[in-house]
Amino acid sequence: MPTKSPYVIELTREEREELVARSKEYTSPYRDVVRAKIVLLASQGVGNDSIAARLDMPRQVVSKWRRRFYAERLPGLDERPRGGRPASSLWAQRADVPHIAGPVAEGAGTGGDHRRRGGGEPTGGLGRYSPGECVGAEKRRVEGKPDPAHISTSFAERSNLTMRMGNRRFTRLTNAFSKKAENHAHMVALHMMYYNFVRIHQTLRCTPAMAAGVTTKLWELADMVKVLEDWEAARGAS
Repeated sequence: MPTKSPYVIELTREEREELVARSKEYTSPYRDVVRAKIVLLASQGVGNDSIAARLDMPRQVVSKWRRRFYAERLPGLDERPRGGRPASSLWAQRADVPHIAGPVAEGAGTGGDHRRRGGGEPTGGLGRYSPGECVGAEKRRVEGKPDPAHISTSFAERSNLTMRMGNRRFTRLTNAFSKKAENHAHMVALHMMYYNFVRIHQTLRCTPAMAAGVTTKLWELADMVKVLEDWEAARGAS
């Protein structure tokens, strides 16, 4: 036979309005919604066993939050710090390592760097994994003679993504990687040939090779095979 709880819940108007609002706020953490529903049902005279059955949770959990609200009212439903060892922070540990801690190199981290000079918690964002605020970017030539109009991180990352999406061998954390460097180079060559000569790009309405004037026809896979056969034949003749 279910036992009657000794903690009889009587709510003030303000408490009831607050608990009803919490019970309907489904964007809040689920634990807050459930705790509000427990107290509301308890205030209606519903026993712990019935509340547990309605909310599909252990009776001990219902009894805990009923007892805590009875003793502390609304503040008793708030989440409390848990005991045990506090969570460690990689950034906090950084200041304790002599060869890692120290000022950030001159000019590094301007605007978007997450490290605080001399160690400590990350700055520039809302949290450890939040990106910093970008206050500017500077384009500098490292080597070669690039066209400044085409210098863009987005272009480079788009090219990398196209390569990874079109080649199984570039998939991370799988056994599909190339076992030989020669086979890997052959695969990249086939991909580039198909991407530039065979595949029609929606933005160009033709292949990149046709847009650049390298060829006047739309290639097929058979044309790629013929190029390989002609190259092998010429190599064998020589």
